[in-house]
Amino acid sequence: MKCQTLVYPDGQEILRELVNISVTPEVGFTFGTAYFPAGTRVPEEGLSAHSGFEVSLMIAGELDVFAGGVTTRLKAGDLVNLPPGEEHHSTALTDVKLIYVQVGKP
Repeated sequence: MKCQTLVYPDGQEILRELVNISVTPEVGFTFGTAYFPAGTRVPEEGLSAHSGFEVSLMIAGELDVFAGGVTTRLKAGDLVNLPPGEEHHSTALTDVKLIYVQVGKP
């Protein structure tokens, strides 16, 4: 067993990957944390999409997420699931901390 302390990015980065496991050549698992200072847009321009599923749990703050043509406001305690290929972007309304899991091709 390996045990780690949950650590958030330090302000010089917005994402911190904590665990990355390749199960097979086609399936991987990434677990990490994110910190978005108020006003941060991710990505800075355009949209982002991932080859696998992304699930994020909001720990603190408020975040507007644009996905599937709709903007949704997330707050602490909310859980969001983005399917593979869904284009999206996020804007932090306040300082945001979240935990994310991505499952798909490593």
